[in-house]
Amino acid sequence: CPWTDMSGWRSSKSKQGASHWRAAVPAVTLSILSAAALYAQTPPDPWGNHEIGYEAGFKRAEVVIAQCLERAASTPDARADDCVHAAFLTCESEHGNMSQRDLNDCAAFSRRAWEKRHDAALSQLLGAKTIDPKFGLAGPEVERVRESDRRWREWNGAACELQAGDAEGGGTMRRMQLDLCFSNHAAHRALELDGMIFWWEK
Repeated sequence: CPWTDMSGWRSSKSKQGASHWRAAVPAVTLSILSAAALYAQTPPDPWGNHEIGYEAGFKRAEVVIAQCLERAASTPDARADDCVHAAFLTCESEHGNMSQRDLNDCAAFSRRAWEKRHDAALSQLLGAKTIDPKFGLAGPEVERVRESDRRWREWNGAACELQAGDAEGGGTMRRMQLDLCFSNHAAHRALELDGMIFWWEK
């Protein structure tokens, strides 16, 4: 009876399965190789990550701010104030997948870059010996700058604690709000001090 001998049918099915498998292997291999090639072509995050560190991110923020200020200085109707959020916004578009940790990173990068510019401008003013000839020696003005900076730092800390005080649960979002606040304040203060340097050196 033809229904009692299944060996021929099994053999036929085995050959078909093997044929299908052999045909599928190249396609699977090609997919794997394509994915690997795509991964290899993906440029590294210019802001760094938690595995390799974030020094690149801090340096990138400084470059973004410097380039923005250069464009503002050479472009009619552009303002330096437009650069206050430049590092954070650029980081937001380039760094990670915009998880809360990524946003925290961007806020921290921006804060450190602007605080560095602030400290550099302040150091230059405090080290001044003379200013505009009609004002003579810089001593009295330097002391005013020093006292102004002391009061500014007190206000800066209190104001940012107030702004971040309502952050949900005091968790990771609070960290971002604090750093953004400190970044914004440092940016405006740095630009103010840069303006003083410009007039003192005229």
